[in-house]
Amino acid sequence: VTAGYPNSCTSLFSYACLGDPRRRARDAAAKSQIGEDETKFMRFLHTSDWHVGRTIRNRSRSAEHRAVFAEILDVAQREEVDAVLLTGDVFHERRPALEAQELLAETLAELARQQIPAVVIPGNHDDPSLLRTLKPLGDLVHVHIVSEVGEELDSLIVPIAGRDDKERALIGCLPYLHPHQVLSAADGAGTSEDARM
Repeated sequence: VTAGYPNSCTSLFSYACLGDPRRRARDAAAKSQIGEDETKFMRFLHTSDWHVGRTIRNRSRSAEHRAVFAEILDVAQREEVDAVLLTGDVFHERRPALEAQELLAETLAELARQQIPAVVIPGNHDDPSLLRTLKPLGDLVHVHIVSEVGEELDSLIVPIAGRDDKERALIGCLPYLHPHQVLSAADGAGTSEDARM
């Protein structure tokens, strides 16, 4: 049983079948059983591996990305999430095309318009310096970008207020670390990259 929810309502947190009308009907029925005095939880929509800018045989996938992002925005709004987490591989290439950057900016801007905070961390496909340049603007609209591990470990913690402003969560972020950032030359001497990882 999920804490605070009767009748094992774990489907409230599962979106493996986004768009499945049976799943939505089951979720709606489960939600109707929750009383006003029951425990409420903060909700996060965890996403990753957007790979914006990815092509297949030189064919743009921007239309597919737009459709998926529209669905993410719809789910975030419908489920009243407290934040959207984008955890790695935002772009497909370290130097994404302008179209890919614009698509990401449009999606994050729409989350901001809906007053849904976002937390963004880079993956191994992303250039942390590119995301770092967006951080000052992101901070103004509650798009929290944690682009790299710095000396200040507090910079890896992002506080998120609940929609009702009664709860707060601290999101611990760990951007992708290349093995050379973690291992010294002596630690990796004579071993393959797979073994070092």
